Amino acid sequence: MKFLSLISMLFLVGSTLAQKSPEIKVKGQVIGEGGETAFATLFVVNKRTRVGNFAEPNGSFQIKIRKNDTLLIGASGYKTFKLSFADSTYRDVYDVTVHLNKLSVQLKEVEVFAKRDLAEIYKDIEKLGYDEKEYKVTGINALESPITALYASLSRRERKKREAYRLINEDKKRKLLKELFQQYVDHDIIQLKEDEFYEFINFCNVSEEFMQKSTQYEFIQYVKMKYRLYKEVTKYDDYERY
Repeated sequence: MKFLSLISMLFLVGSTLAQKSPEIKVKGQVIGEGGETAFATLFVVNKRTRVGNFAEPNGSFQIKIRKNDTLLIGASGYKTFKLSFADSTYRDVYDVTVHLNKLSVQLKEVEVFAKRDLAEIYKDIEKLGYDEKEYKVTGINALESPITALYASLSRRERKKREAYRLINEDKKRKLLKELFQQYVDHDIIQLKEDEFYEFINFCNVSEEFMQKSTQYEFIQYVKMKYRLYKEVTKYDDYERY
């Protein structure tokens, strides 16, 4: 009888733990103060893991987190919204509506940077790009020359060569971003220590296409939005070192 009671207790404890799983799913819809649901660069970040992703074009998002995690939701031109379910009754799925408020930005009618410095940086940005096709052997008839075709597609040396070109291009992009962000620091747009630049570049995860096609204003607003999120997720790092 005692044995059966013990099994029942263990079963109840296991069921309770299963019901209180730390992982939850959050399904959300983001709305701007003007009722808009389409945002440029709407981003959802888990503050604990520093991992996130862009939301859908219609302002909706889904993400799995721990119940005690905090989500940071932001977009260019809007204040960052913090979302937490730590004090909420446990559920497997939370459906939420997030309202973002616009930032009040006053722009001065002055040039942000000296034209020559900015022009040189953007000229190099325009040169970025890696087309894998440029480094493949092309025009080979597989029937007439099957060995050459097979070598070109499978050769370890050729694969390494293509990967090397990709890495060289990525390194150029990171150095240009560091140079550009140094300009932003010099003009008090963001504040970064020397050892934070590349960490922030990784956090921004900006594509070459956006670097090349966005206007200076759009890019600055994007970087400022990512900077606010970056400072939120790293604000306690100095304390954790002690």
